[in-house]
Amino acid sequence: MISRVTVLLTVPAPVDAPGRIPVVPVARALAAGLLVKGQAVRVLSRVRNEVWPEGVELVDGDVAQPEGAAPAFEGISALLLAGASPATVHRALELAAAGGAGRVVVLSSHGPDVEVAFPPEYWEWLAVEVVAERCGLPWCHVVPSLPFATAISASYPMALPSLRDSVQAGGPVMRPFAMARLPSIDERDLADVLRLALFDRDFVGKRIHATGYGLSEADRVEAVIRATGQAVELRDLSRDDGLLYLTSQGLEDDEAAYVLDTTGWFLEHVDAHEGEAARLLGRSLRSFDAWARENCDAFRTA
Repeated sequence: MISRVTVLLTVPAPVDAPGRIPVVPVARALAAGLLVKGQAVRVLSRVRNEVWPEGVELVDGDVAQPEGAAPAFEGISALLLAGASPATVHRALELAAAGGAGRVVVLSSHGPDVEVAFPPEYWEWLAVEVVAERCGLPWCHVVPSLPFATAISASYPMALPSLRDSVQAGGPVMRPFAMARLPSIDERDLADVLRLALFDRDFVGKRIHATGYGLSEADRVEAVIRATGQAVELRDLSRDDGLLYLTSQGLEDDEAAYVLDTTGWFLEHVDAHEGEAARLLGRSLRSFDAWARENCDAFRTA
């Protein structure tokens, strides 16, 4: 018998697709923050070999297959929805409502901004958002930046080694457009925004951007050098060299071009929502330098 809990977090395994972020480190930080605030936490996931804060109730299952995970929705008061499938999200939210949820927060992406130009049969992210908006529960959508944990965790495109893997292998770190500054955020700051979205009335019915500040691969490498005292070589690849490198790692030509286009955009542009997470939280955001110091052991070579 599953005990009664307050907040259900659905945590999918990493997915190698645009717009996907590693959810585990974000959910772990959110769970820790909720527990400190006296909230009980249940995690629905099939991700194995992860360490969760003491007190988290872990239920084996997949939100994309809600019928098989129905008991996980019993007795909840709020739902963080990540990894939902357009084909089954309606049923997942029916179960959440029947289980007592008073709010659903969708961990979304920039995908709906693109998908809205296409017919509904092509929607994925947007389909989940629309169903959440019409399910009868108070809702909020959160569009995240890249968590700092992508320096360690697998993220799109997964064919490329993470910064940690490159450093531990002795380098070099090879990245196309290594000076492009993509919006990034400490997963704990993202978790704090999600916690507000779960409980603050001002967030209901809104699509908010938990956007951090621009961070380049060069910035990340320099922070790791400062944190570890190790020499790390970075190779900033041009578009042509980047295309060769990405395809050599297993990406198809069109996928490699997509990665180059989206990354290269940030060489000359700044995200319109940059720094929005700091405004939402009413405080400064954690820096990657501080994150690198806290996680320096993950980057040390033998």
